[in-house]
Amino acid sequence: MMSGMCVSLGPAEFTSTIAFAGIRNHPEHGLVHLLGYQNVVTDLGEGGNAMVLHVPAWELTPTHFLPVTGYPDLLERMAMAVPQVPYPGEVDWMTMSGDEPTVFPYGAYTVVVAPDPTRIPGALERVPPGRRPRLSPDLWRFYADVFPDHVVVLCCFDNREPVTAHPVLFWYAPLEPDVVTIPGVDCHTGDAPDLSTSVARDHVLAFGHVDGPPGRGVAVRHPRKLRRKLREWLPTEVTGVHLPPDTMTANGDFRLARESLTAGRVEDLEIGCG
Repeated sequence: MMSGMCVSLGPAEFTSTIAFAGIRNHPEHGLVHLLGYQNVVTDLGEGGNAMVLHVPAWELTPTHFLPVTGYPDLLERMAMAVPQVPYPGEVDWMTMSGDEPTVFPYGAYTVVVAPDPTRIPGALERVPPGRRPRLSPDLWRFYADVFPDHVVVLCCFDNREPVTAHPVLFWYAPLEPDVVTIPGVDCHTGDAPDLSTSVARDHVLAFGHVDGPPGRGVAVRHPRKLRRKLREWLPTEVTGVHLPPDTMTANGDFRLARESLTAGRVEDLEIGCG
């Protein structure tokens, strides 16, 4: 059974996903959220493919993406610190600055950032042909209908063998300051996801407050030679939850109240599309 927690533009297999959601009180930007993603991916189709993430952000630009390509185990270190807390079973199912896409290289990926998902087809002309995925009109209508205020991020790739991709990590000004979100809508066929179904998971979810009170999580052993400009974006402690392979949940995003994250209460985790 395939498992994962993202949407792809073509047939793909995603396993061993590590996701991180965090908070930072930035001296210039104020309260910002962080999102990190890493998995083992195999492209099962012909031509390019892409992992799709929808982000509840006011805007995203290349400057929001942090320079992590020299640290392939950055999120793995967070996952190692997450206590072996199993998925608790049923969780609550909730109710459902410029529009020009940006295309830029980010390590092994070519990234497309689109405030308006209906404009992604034109932006893909700027993606290298080998990584350029095919499009499903139904998929973009899904994002426009279900997540009309979100920024859509495509991480374009092309590999036939299982590859542990480097992390994707960025910060953003959130639409919902009091809720941190890890995109969890899942579909690996290139079609629009079905939010009425259950999906198989295979994840470690880590949560951390970069400048929150100590003693609310487990210490993370970050790389010793981590650059200061990256270290200041990372929590020293994390908490979280393990979802072993083939754990079944509703098909939706993982959402945790900022108050619960700060207190280390991962049992308050919900699944939904806010």
